[in-house]
Amino acid sequence: MKFSGSRLLTAGLTICLSLALLNLAAPSLSARIGESQPQIEERLFADGTAQRLQPADVAALTASLRNEAISAAASGSAGTGRRGFGRNPGLTRSFYPGARLENQGFDISIVDKLLWQAIGQTQPAPDSNGSIKRPPDFPEYIYFKTDDGTPAAKKLALTSNLTGWELRVYMYKQYSGLEIYHRVGVPLSNAQVEAILSVNQGTSYWTRSTGQADAVVLEGDMGNASFLGYDFQRADGQVRAKRVDNDLVLFGTVLDDKLLEIKAALAKAGDGKDSNASAASVHGF
Repeated sequence: MKFSGSRLLTAGLTICLSLALLNLAAPSLSARIGESQPQIEERLFADGTAQRLQPADVAALTASLRNEAISAAASGSAGTGRRGFGRNPGLTRSFYPGARLENQGFDISIVDKLLWQAIGQTQPAPDSNGSIKRPPDFPEYIYFKTDDGTPAAKKLALTSNLTGWELRVYMYKQYSGLEIYHRVGVPLSNAQVEAILSVNQGTSYWTRSTGQADAVVLEGDMGNASFLGYDFQRADGQVRAKRVDNDLVLFGTVLDDKLLEIKAALAKAGDGKDSNASAASVHGF
């Protein structure tokens, strides 16, 4: 992976080390922003180490992982790992429908809420199973990928001490707009972050650019604001990325800009209503 500006990665050797530490065929894990679901799944399923999870699969894993986490906590065997994670951090939140990102991860609900507001609706509450109704044109697809070459079906059948990758893909207008790479069972390493970015750079390269959330413009690029905020941006301007604890989030600039546009429009509409209400409230003074 090539960076411009600050630290340059050591050529060749660092990339090979990063990919080795990723413990999987990195291109088959990656979803690629801007691809259709068939394109994504053709690559993901090529070697049998990835599987798409249906709602029933997610519910079953949630129950199993929750029970294991409770048992580990009761026995005091969970331990404490790097960055405050236990030895199996995925157990306590991975696969929870609508809840896995509430702690130590990227919160997709900030995007969901805005997209619902854009069509004049309030985000529906989760149902009795914890499942969340997706905003129109923003469906979610969840995949599990093993990290040791084991077939996904075999490893998911075990569930105990589960390690691997959870990939969540959010399609925006039928193409991948946002992807969350979550490390299950062990902490996400810097080498793995670099390896995932490397296989997502295409013919471009990544720059270390800090774009804070909610329209904080970048130094040296006053026209480039962000709704989601980011740590990396591809030089072609098409894709951005941010790390949030055990998650690496990649998203298209098109989606990021659209969210910023929606927020600005909603704020403007709100200001107009407040102005009218204020005028009426002081009438007669």
